[in-house]
Amino acid sequence: MLNDKEKMYQVYHALLSMVLTWALTLTINQYYELRVHFLLCAIFSFVPAALVYVFDCNRKNTVSYLIIASVLPVLALFFWIRGINPIRWFQELIEWIIYFDGTEELYKGSYAHFVVYAVAFLSSILFYVIVRYEITKMILAAVVLAFMIYLAIQEIDISKVVVGIGIFYFLSIIVEICGRWYTRKAGKQEKRAGILYLAPVCLLLAVLSVSMPSKPEPLQWKGVKTFYHNIKDKMEFLVSEWGKKEGEFSIAFTGYSEEGGSLGTASLTRDNKIALKISRYSGYNPIYLIGSVSDTYTGNSWEKSRNDYLEGEAEYLLDYGEMVMALSRLDSEIIQDEQLVERRLLKVEYEYIKTKTFFYPLKTSWADLLEKQNDLSTEYANITFPKAVGKETAYQFILYDMNLKGEAFQTMLRELNSFSYNTEISMDRKTILWLEDYLFYYDSIDSISNRTNFYELLRDRANYINELYTTLPETLPERVKELAYEITEGYDTDYDKLIAIESYLKDYTYTLDPGRLPKDRDFVDYFLFDSKEGYCTSYATAMAILGRCIGIPTRYVEGFAADYNEEPADRHMYPVRNSQAHAWAEAYIEGFGWVPFESTPPFYDNRYITWKEKKKSQEAGLPLMEEFIPPQEIYLPPEEGFVVPLQQEKKASNFMVGLLITSTTVLILIILLVIYYITLKYKYNKIFKKADYNKKMYMLFLRILRLLKREGFVLGAQETILMLSKRIRDLYHYDRVEFSDVANIFMRYRYADARITEEEFNRVAIFYQGLENKQREEITKSRLLLEEFIFLMKKSNR
Repeated sequence: MLNDKEKMYQVYHALLSMVLTWALTLTINQYYELRVHFLLCAIFSFVPAALVYVFDCNRKNTVSYLIIASVLPVLALFFWIRGINPIRWFQELIEWIIYFDGTEELYKGSYAHFVVYAVAFLSSILFYVIVRYEITKMILAAVVLAFMIYLAIQEIDISKVVVGIGIFYFLSIIVEICGRWYTRKAGKQEKRAGILYLAPVCLLLAVLSVSMPSKPEPLQWKGVKTFYHNIKDKMEFLVSEWGKKEGEFSIAFTGYSEEGGSLGTASLTRDNKIALKISRYSGYNPIYLIGSVSDTYTGNSWEKSRNDYLEGEAEYLLDYGEMVMALSRLDSEIIQDEQLVERRLLKVEYEYIKTKTFFYPLKTSWADLLEKQNDLSTEYANITFPKAVGKETAYQFILYDMNLKGEAFQTMLRELNSFSYNTEISMDRKTILWLEDYLFYYDSIDSISNRTNFYELLRDRANYINELYTTLPETLPERVKELAYEITEGYDTDYDKLIAIESYLKDYTYTLDPGRLPKDRDFVDYFLFDSKEGYCTSYATAMAILGRCIGIPTRYVEGFAADYNEEPADRHMYPVRNSQAHAWAEAYIEGFGWVPFESTPPFYDNRYITWKEKKKSQEAGLPLMEEFIPPQEIYLPPEEGFVVPLQQEKKASNFMVGLLITSTTVLILIILLVIYYITLKYKYNKIFKKADYNKKMYMLFLRILRLLKREGFVLGAQETILMLSKRIRDLYHYDRVEFSDVANIFMRYRYADARITEEEFNRVAIFYQGLENKQREEITKSRLLLEEFIFLMKKSNR
């Protein structure tokens, strides 16, 4: 049996595990922005820690293990009632844990609360075990100290409650170590319970330490920071180099991924790891880097047919050349005075990505591989390296940014509606030379004016594009085609029809959790008519298919939509994260080439930004180069409001979710306790019923002693039953039965080994019933029930 001080020491350890659990849950909740209410974190921490303590006190009781085993069927019943597939739910939970980056669009209150509770439950067990052993307590103290230093180095802000708990724990362990060292040195008996007297002092010191004002600037820890970041970079490099994903890029390639690559297979989750770095970009629009181009829609996925090429020709240069040809057909005044395209220079560096894909933007005219020299496969729209490349791969290229929102640019696309390469048009050699000399003078490609067959190449390319990029699956529902014609009714040009489709899709709901595509359903049909919500792949696919329904060639593109919202990491290189992976549609305007369209609502405004107005030419004829090409423009950041328009869960609703989970947990616990009590009661009554009069009398006598203890008559350690009887005298008597009569019957059974008769048993039962009825009138039912529960638990442990 443990003495009172040892019991207090055990309770102290349990409380220590509780506060450590609370500190850990608060830290995880704050650092990962789980948004669980402060009080719920406390409840989630204290309840499981208390249960662990109760279980430890009753670990010899088999019923305790039965209660634990009953948790699984209770959970199974819960999932069955809610109609949830537990395996799928757990898989989605793991995906959410891996890719949640603290943003509102990925936040799920139920997952966040479950994670906090799971962490609290597991850590309460771990901490309870740790604080029971001296060596593990000291190791944990060292870990706590190192962790607090790490947080200071990383300048990670945490709750003062967490800091206070850490200081309290560290001081407590120091006091224990010093106390043990002193007692051993003095040759005295070690008294572990001595910490109980100093624990309040440690707590007071911890409270004072976090209450004092601190400097606004923390310690810099420069040397430690440098060492840490070097190790971190090396680890991420090894992960990217030895990872399994080394094929061509797709959205499924990044952490921002779907299952497999099929459309509508799961909710979207994303990874915030840096995939690329790009140099400062002087343009107005964000950079859209093409990674994967698909031409064949199957009804639930996109595929690459590998037919989109002309042998011996670079597809990206043909597209660029077609743009040059389009500009050459314009009036010289429009070219001189209007902002149609602008030359940009961009550098790309691969970071924590390993792929064969060469990322590039539309209208790229020239590329220069740096450091690693690899031949590129450029015949397809998907440009690839011969093998997977990773960090230290770098290249730069020249691109021509399109003024997608410019009126002159849009007018040019509208006027191309009647253009066809099947109609012979003579090339304006003079204008092309002028463009090459003044606008495209940096491009190191063969002069278009020197290629006698360039017009024929563009005609052949337009023919296969019109054939390949307008195909639709036979299973596509007719109502999708009808909707396409309904949306574009009244518009004359292909460009205006595409704008109408783009505008129509913007009204759909953007979400990263649209649910799964039902079996045997077409993805576009389900998105347009049933779910009416989705993320970028949904909008891009719908845009491409609706365009094809009215005969316009379109393609589905995946890559990165990079902006400059983050500060440059180093050498003025800006990070492009996996979370910026994106999908969009591009349409082929014969006579100009591929034109991007952005139908995903959160990306629309950022894609179509108004350029700063350029000064018109002041003199006739061809301008000087410095007059025609403006100096480096200042990049205009995206307009405010570029956020994902998801419904934000209010903190109050998060609190209610947590409260519901807590209430459910408490209710389940109460049900389990009731079942446990009924089981103990049944087991006790069964034993009592089958027992002979000797054992029945003995069982009732133990109950009588418990009732007398409640009356203030406790059987002392050195006291006999006869001595207790003399103290009680005739204070209690029921139907002429006193405690002295009961004591004599018990002593005759215990010391004379006599058999108890039915009459003697009945006399003991009369006294017990009378004393119990007396207390039932004086004591509340809840207290009686609790004490009966404790009594039965103690009996079951013996």
